Amino acid sequence: HSGHHHHHHSNNPGGLHHSQLVVAVSNDSKFYVMSSIEIKDQLESQLEDSFNKLQSLINPQSSHSSDNSLFSSLTQYANQSKAHYDELCGALLYSILTDPATSSRCLRNLFLCNNLSGGGGYSSSTDSAPAAAGGAGTGQYTVLISNLSNITSENYHRLKDQPRQQLVWLLKELVKARVNQCDKLLTLMLRNIQSGNLSDKNVWLAESLLDILSEQTNNNTDTAGSSSGSSSSSSLW
Repeated sequence: HSGHHHHHHSNNPGGLHHSQLVVAVSNDSKFYVMSSIEIKDQLESQLEDSFNKLQSLINPQSSHSSDNSLFSSLTQYANQSKAHYDELCGALLYSILTDPATSSRCLRNLFLCNNLSGGGGYSSSTDSAPAAAGGAGTGQYTVLISNLSNITSENYHRLKDQPRQQLVWLLKELVKARVNQCDKLLTLMLRNIQSGNLSDKNVWLAESLLDILSEQTNNNTDTAGSSSGSSSSSSLW
């Protein structure tokens, strides 16, 4: 190998540099299966940047940092501005899709941050008061839903196995929590089922979504009396 390397280097010093560059630019996607010349997806790059910046905040290494102290540092960050809040949601989403080991905790923190005064903790109290009254029905998950819509509608079939499984797990949790607009996501996801395609991947998706829907239907029949029409997304089920 060293002989080849030397030969390559002496003949064309630019060539080696160029091929390294291509690899550095594109092939480090954790989300998508890509060819070596494709440029990394813009949304993934954005989420990854947020994650790299906030990694120590959302997945602290020290074992003795309690959940409470973690949560207070997260909310402190999110409350600074809408940009900080969006960045934190992006970092948590990236962690959920790429690292199953931390996903439950990250999801819990995502819910907690989103439920803070309607997800508008950074706005003045008068602005967020009406929003907070709406509980989970308010628009606080807007950024999360729009990021997930992008991945679900445009890029689902390019997803690697792990993020694909994580995405469906996340969808299931969002539906369970009756997050505003999760019905929109579910509809987008249903369109990814290809009719007549019996591959493992496609059958898995169909079965997973069927599980989510039937679980939802069962839950709704149990609680139909108590919460009539309280959730904007209940019309779908």
